[in-house]
Amino acid sequence: MKKLRTRLMIGFLSVIFLVLVILGFLVGEVVKSSYLDQLTDRLEREAELAALTISERGGDEWQSLAVDISESLGTRVTILNSEGTVIGESERTPVGMENHSDRPEIMNAGESGTHHVRYSTTVGQNFFTLHFLLN
Repeated sequence: MKKLRTRLMIGFLSVIFLVLVILGFLVGEVVKSSYLDQLTDRLEREAELAALTISERGGDEWQSLAVDISESLGTRVTILNSEGTVIGESERTPVGMENHSDRPEIMNAGESGTHHVRYSTTVGQNFFTLHFLLN
């Protein structure tokens, strides 16, 4: 009788453990999705403000403009021209940086507000990128 109780207890504990693992995974996915939605909303507002600043200031001061916007928003800023050449970058000087026109997120950024998660070889980590097109 004692063996049966032990086996039932182990079975119940195994089922409870499995349910908790599955719930943990599901809750993690919900939290991640909610966080990415909030991050997207915040970045879209900040990108609209940055796009307005870029449109108004423009000129040939792109590098200092990228640094200024980055410092104000606390995020990395990269400004590309229509050919995909980096003309302003907040993390380092754009001289010698690769052309971005062949990157999938740039080729698919047909409209303002598109976003992607990608690995940055410049800084060596994943980034959530948001693209805004200027007229």
